Order: sequence, then C-alpha cells, then structure tokens
Amino acid sequence: MKAVVVAVLAMLLVGGSFAGAARLLTSKDVKNASLTGTDIKNSSITAADVKNKSLTPLDFKGSVKGPAGPAGPAGPSGVTAVTRVPGAPVAVNVGLQGSATATCPAGHSISGGGYQIVGPSASVIAQDSFGTPNVWTVNVDNTDAGGVNATVTAVAFCIPTG
Repeated sequence: MKAVVVAVLAMLLVGGSFAGAARLLTSKDVKNASLTGTDIKNSSITAADVKNKSLTPLDFKGSVKGPAGPAGPAGPSGVTAVTRVPGAPVAVNVGLQGSATATCPAGHSISGGGYQIVGPSASVIAQDSFGTPNVWTVNVDNTDAGGVNATVTAVAFCIPTG
C-alpha cells in the first residue's frame, strides 16, 4: 500500500509541476526568433495575433491569390500572311555600284527583305527600307576583276497593314 501512495504522490507532483510550468510560461521565457512554423499549431494564429502593417509582400511569397479579374479587351490580330515580292533584276557593270528595289503592293508594308546576286564578286553595301514603309532597297558594289557583270534582285517581305 505504501508503494501505491508513493506512486500517486509522484504523479501528482510531476503532473502538478507541468501544469504549473504551463501557467508560468510567458513571452519573456521565449528567446526571440527561436520559434519556427513547426512549433506553432496550424490555424492557431489569427488576424488578431498579427500587428497591423507588420507583414510585407515578401511574407506571402505567392501564397495569396485573389479571384481572377474580368477578361480584358481583345488585342490586335497578328500577322496572318507574309508575301514575298521580288523586284526587277538590275544589271551592275564591273567597277560600278548599283541599287535594286522591291515594292510592296498597296495595303502592305515592309516587314523585312533580302536579295539575290548573280555574279562572282558583287557584294552588298547596304540593304534596308531606309525609312520608306513599302520599299526594300539593296545597294551593291561589283568589284569583279574578271570583267563579269552582276545582276541583283531585291526581295521584299510584305505584311498587310491595318
């Protein structure tokens, strides 16, 4: 019987000391930054526990997402067709420079361009629309030492406007 009394007294003392410790624990007993998310029961912190304006957008890291907003207006339609338009071939004699152009049809504008050269040593000096909205220009220099004339054809890539 004496052992039972000792066991009961021991349980009361141990249980009482834990209960007493829980009542005595305050924020002064917790070291700053020592508690982590795993120490806190899920859903135990409410808005009343958080100081106003103490949270920043970094505290949320994409975890808060509001409802989708209304659909925006339709954007402009994209390019639906590109038309390749070659210009007329232009002969460039040996030792001379020449230019060839390709013009987009009405209702189209330049989106880019290129060229084709027939001749062994003709080289492109420049190719551009040079600020014109519907004409592609290619400038070449025929430096062929063998006396061969060159032919250059400008090619425009045109897209519908409007």
